[in-house]
Amino acid sequence: MKAFVISDGNDKLWLYRRGLKKPVPVFRDDAAATRDFYSRPAIENAPTLDDLITEYETTLQYLVDDLRALHAGADIPTDTIAEVVAHLTTRTAYLREFVKTGAKEMISSIDKVIVRRQGF
Repeated sequence: MKAFVISDGNDKLWLYRRGLKKPVPVFRDDAAATRDFYSRPAIENAPTLDDLITEYETTLQYLVDDLRALHAGADIPTDTIAEVVAHLTTRTAYLREFVKTGAKEMISSIDKVIVRRQGF
């Protein structure tokens, strides 16, 4: 998006928002950012789902750091590892599917090349 930056040197570009009559200048890094991804903004200072997820993931980060600090062969608290594994399993499901699909396509392409070379 660098080619669309306003030429005043502030690294901003024009963003057209629904409901606004005129575009607004925003920093390039914020132009495609998704705000309030998990939930709408809070009403009356109540925590939103997004706030709760962020808080939980911050706690989870400390659990992962603690696990990384353990020496090889050390006992791992079962409740800690269960929570980390359950979270990471859910979070990376899309990644596993992506890798599986890519691997299948790569194997299929390699198979086609081998079959062509052997004249089958």
